[in-house]
Amino acid sequence: MQKLAIGWRAWPYFLLHLGLMAAVIPLGLHIRRHKTDFPYLVGEFAPDALWALLLFWVFSVIGYRRSAHWVAVATLLFTWAIEVSQWYQAEWIRAVRRNFWGAMLLGHGFLWTDLVCYTTGIAVGWAVARRYFDQ
Repeated sequence: MQKLAIGWRAWPYFLLHLGLMAAVIPLGLHIRRHKTDFPYLVGEFAPDALWALLLFWVFSVIGYRRSAHWVAVATLLFTWAIEVSQWYQAEWIRAVRRNFWGAMLLGHGFLWTDLVCYTTGIAVGWAVARRYFDQ
């Protein structure tokens, strides 16, 4: 088995992405918890866009040698697959979704607007990555 070789030059990239993730998580949770304190569009749709943006940064770390385009497509496929999986309503998966973290990862029910939110969040991540991180 080949060992993953991460050079010392990659560490600032990882730390920056950890910082981006650390900024997105509390922002998304805060908006979700206090959604009535925000304008309707922000309170209703920003948490889903931020969830997709968080996953974009996670996928950026996983595929750190890949282009922003690759990361965006992989994240889009993953988030859309999670959303489509919400049509599946077996009892065991509903039990997982009743847990806070299960609900945060898997959601509860399919919504077309979530696909738009995910695409928007990923597009923001893609634009930032193209501007600042792609070579």
